[in-house]
Parts: sequence; structure tokens; C-alpha cells
Amino acid sequence: MIRKSYPEHFEKLWFTFDLKYGGRGAKPKAFDVFSKKKVTREDVEYIIEKYLAQKEAKRQQRQGGEFSPDFQDVERYLRNERFEDEININATGLSKSDQAKHDQVRRYLEGSHGESVAGTSSRETHTEGRGGRVINFPVLEVKPR
Repeated sequence: MIRKSYPEHFEKLWFTFDLKYGGRGAKPKAFDVFSKKKVTREDVEYIIEKYLAQKEAKRQQRQGGEFSPDFQDVERYLRNERFEDEININATGLSKSDQAKHDQVRRYLEGSHGESVAGTSSRETHTEGRGGRVINFPVLEVKPR
């Protein structure tokens, strides 16, 4: 059996993929897609930058108790150009579902108490969730009108 060697920039991309966030798949298949797409060194730098940003977004989602699916293997990630996907975490650092819960509480407080809600403070409350999981919710500051 002859061991196949791969270009340095492919190896760099291959080893960037974190196994905690999905498998790498079959290296020869990934390299076939890599070759067919004619990925350059500059492309690899761009793909790695996008992958690391997506991985950080997934880390934040998982840390916040949100579901975040694993990445596709390297072959499908390249073939489907998944590096162009955006994983949305809003400016408050909350995932979409946590932001929706936050907005729901805000609307409730404004509607039933006749008070305006100024925004979130830096304090957080810790509430027991299902299965004994701790969920962090930002504290709303309520100011009389």
C-alpha cells in the first residue's frame, strides 16, 4: 500500500476541523472535492476563518443550552459550501430562541404592569430548567413611566 500525500494547505484545512463538532469523514473523498473545486491557499484561509467563526457560534449555542447540530464532514462541508452559512447569535449574545423568550418577558412586563422595560442589566438570574439544567436569563430593569 502506498501512502498518499496531500498538499500542505489541504492538510491545514483537514486538521482544523474539530472532532467535538462533527467527524472529518473520509480524507480521500474530501481531497477529491477539494481538487475538483480547485481550492487555493487563499481559499483555505477564507474557509478556515469562516469555519472558526461558525464553530464559535456553535460553542455559544451549546453553552447556552441550545441545540446546535454538528458540522458536516469535510467532503460535504466543501461540496455544499457550508462555509458560506451563517449561524446567528444576536448582539446580546443570546440565541434566537433565548432572545424570543427575553422579548416575551419584556412584552409581558410592559403589557400587564404599565411600566416600560429599559433593557437588560449585566446581572443574570439562574433558574433551574428541565432535567436540573441551569439556564441563565438576563435581568430586565423595570422603570415606572
